[in-house]
Amino acid sequence: YGCNHAAMAQWIRQHPAALPVHYEGDYGCESVDVYSRMYVHPDGVDEIGRKAYDIQGYEGANERSRRMPFILCEYAHAMGNGPGGLKEYWELFHKYDNVQGGFVWEWIDHGIRQHAEDGREYFAYGGDFGEDVHDGNFVVDGLVFPDRTPSPGLVELKKAAEPVLVSVEGNNVRLSNTYDFLSLEHLTLSWSLECEGTPIASGGGIHLSAGPGLTEEIALPVDLKPGKTEQTVTVVLSLAHDTPWAGAGHEVAWGQHTVPAIETGPTKRSGFPAPTPSGQDSLVTLSGADFSVTFNKVLGRLTNWQTNGQDLLREGPTLGLWRAPTDNDMNIQRRWREAGLDKLRHRIDTFEADAEEEVIKVRVKGRLAPPVHDWGFLTDVLYTISGDGSILIECALELEGRLDTVLPRLGLDFKLPPNLDRVEWYGYGPGESYVDTCSAQKLGRWRATVDDLFTNYVHPQENGNRTGVRWVRLANPQGRGFVAYGDPVLDFSALRYTAEDLDRAKHTIDLVPRETVQLRLDHRHNGIGTNSCGPGPLAKYELWPGTHRFSVRLVPEG
Repeated sequence: YGCNHAAMAQWIRQHPAALPVHYEGDYGCESVDVYSRMYVHPDGVDEIGRKAYDIQGYEGANERSRRMPFILCEYAHAMGNGPGGLKEYWELFHKYDNVQGGFVWEWIDHGIRQHAEDGREYFAYGGDFGEDVHDGNFVVDGLVFPDRTPSPGLVELKKAAEPVLVSVEGNNVRLSNTYDFLSLEHLTLSWSLECEGTPIASGGGIHLSAGPGLTEEIALPVDLKPGKTEQTVTVVLSLAHDTPWAGAGHEVAWGQHTVPAIETGPTKRSGFPAPTPSGQDSLVTLSGADFSVTFNKVLGRLTNWQTNGQDLLREGPTLGLWRAPTDNDMNIQRRWREAGLDKLRHRIDTFEADAEEEVIKVRVKGRLAPPVHDWGFLTDVLYTISGDGSILIECALELEGRLDTVLPRLGLDFKLPPNLDRVEWYGYGPGESYVDTCSAQKLGRWRATVDDLFTNYVHPQENGNRTGVRWVRLANPQGRGFVAYGDPVLDFSALRYTAEDLDRAKHTIDLVPRETVQLRLDHRHNGIGTNSCGPGPLAKYELWPGTHRFSVRLVPEG
């Protein structure tokens, strides 16, 4: 900023159009009409909304800027998986009149279509053409992929930027119209009621009328009472008629309300004789009427799980803390690698199997740690194998030593037969979601194939997670497989690539599908954030080491 900018601003103000002046580099707000900054943390945006900030080094800047609207000239760097935290930014945009909004960086991934020698298509970026000066994949930072396919980030932004705020409490729907000039007459409301994702009732054709900046309330004809199953009411606002930009029925806004099930405690699965143990050397097999479970005592993990002759498991579970860094993990991943989180090793200290009434319990204690470093997790994994072939896995981890970084994730890694590729789940979907990128996903029952779950980012990285999952079923084309239940919820992903495959790959053509399905059942993920250029995840979305306990139950089906 200098005298040339001041002169330009003066000339613009003398122009008959009387255009407002914006320039982020005028930090003292001497010549502008808009207070502008980029990549401000939401806490900082809140301070600006409350006018509780202090601009240092510029006389009169506070007084001048507090009379101006505030705009984030850049925020939410949309590079790869992300951006995270859009919901919190938009809550602040709605909360404060002076906080006008912002501009996501940016619209499109700048990749150039190329073909490998075998004809496979991929998108190239900086450095792929022998140039000396380039930004690598830092130009691959948009809300749509190079072929204009919407990314999960664009879907998340659509939800955050909805022009109608839909609040559902029981059967009462409150609609807040944030349009400046439109009433809600161009929209129509429909609703549905589901019990654990199964449709029970629905209705629609409700016409709306609230004017700009006003609200209206609607009572739905449903009677919600807590029962044995979780109930969800979903309200959707759609275009009533065709418009130049979208056809009738296009979804504009939506909201949900969930009534939790009455807690009745776990159902005791009785009537089955306890499994029969047998084994030799390093293997022990627990068998029932139509199933078998085999453990490797040296590795401390399952090496096979069969029911009715169907293989359900090739290997696992192993405790996992690593994920292939996302572009938004760009800065934190250095600390992860320095701490050895990408090189963890499992040590087995004890393996014990004890028979109890109708079950056999296998307890594996050990340590999960990287080489060389002096920190690690003491681990205690308890398997309860019932006579019906189900497996309850209870995990406890306690940090030993000092680890001064958040964890990428915490969960269980499995290798499944390749034909267990039909997936159904009750949780948030249908799209990819993480703890701070899940606002655009609806609670419901969803179906996909393993290949459908994969998000093909131009620069391969962590992808495909689904969060808030009550249960997930993996089956072969004949419908035989198993269901994993959270306690009460879990995250899952099912891909044909390991985290190490994704971490090593620079382009999509570097990925070679595995002969196994890589299933992850996660307790938690660290948030995604936007730290490729902006702030990292909010504190409430961070996953810190310490003491953690979680469990999952695996039940065979078919």
